[in-house]
Amino acid sequence: MINKQKTDKDYSWYPPLAMRTCKDMPTLQDHIAHMGLGLASEYLEYIAANDVMNMNEEIGDMCWYLSGICDRLNIPFVPLKPERKRWNIDTLIEEIVSICKKYFVYGVEINIEKLTELCQNLLFVLSFDSGEPESNINAILRENIEKLKIRYPEYYTDQLAIGRLDKTNT
Repeated sequence: MINKQKTDKDYSWYPPLAMRTCKDMPTLQDHIAHMGLGLASEYLEYIAANDVMNMNEEIGDMCWYLSGICDRLNIPFVPLKPERKRWNIDTLIEEIVSICKKYFVYGVEINIEKLTELCQNLLFVLSFDSGEPESNINAILRENIEKLKIRYPEYYTDQLAIGRLDKTNT
């Protein structure tokens, strides 16, 4: 049974804005693989970050990939306070990526109830890693959308992804 003790925050506004910048993958399996790999790589950037500003940018990027999982699998993008004390960012990322890998590589059916709990727990943990959860996570998500508006003014293309207009100094 999933813990229904949600925080009072609902970030459902974020996935539709974020996913306008997502590459359209040929299959659901490809999409889930893309999201799992991206979540893992952003997590590695997060743990290597050397200042709060960079950490918050990586939290925003992790949320983008997390929202891609939630959006495609109809998982509400709301934080859920973890019931299990062992859930921390490391174990949550590991579990989510493992589910994505097993689905993509081995065709193992996704346990939506478990993945929902993991995704919502991760959003909860990320909101606290960002500082003051009610204000910072909202600011981080909004900054992420602003960055994506610069990178992809209209919609996603591979050329714009490679060019990264938000990182150029013009």
